[in-house]
Amino acid sequence: MPHPGTDAALALAIANVLIREDQLDRDFIARGTVGFDAYRDEASRFPPERAAEITGVPAEAIRELARSYGSARAPFLRVGNGLQRHTNGGQAVRAIVCLPALVGAFDRPGAAPCGRPSTPSR
Repeated sequence: MPHPGTDAALALAIANVLIREDQLDRDFIARGTVGFDAYRDEASRFPPERAAEITGVPAEAIRELARSYGSARAPFLRVGNGLQRHTNGGQAVRAIVCLPALVGAFDRPGAAPCGRPSTPSR
């Protein structure tokens, strides 16, 4: 469990691994996002080792989580109520909700980019 208030650092470290290991849906990023270069630059400041110092989550656990999320057929991401009320809540929410865009989860049937699982369209 990460230390309180370190959600943004953890999410950016996950993004760092996804980007560095090229577990990206580049087509979705190109057609469905804006600001990828700025997000990539921000994530580059949070390698797992640095995030481990900030969050208390071991660097290898961050890597495993990122790899698991990036390779999931239908990734699930749940953001709890109240996160936006933290001191750095806006930054944390932005860092977290960008993760599904990196892997193209918005296009995957059954994925839950930011809440409950979506249903496949017919």
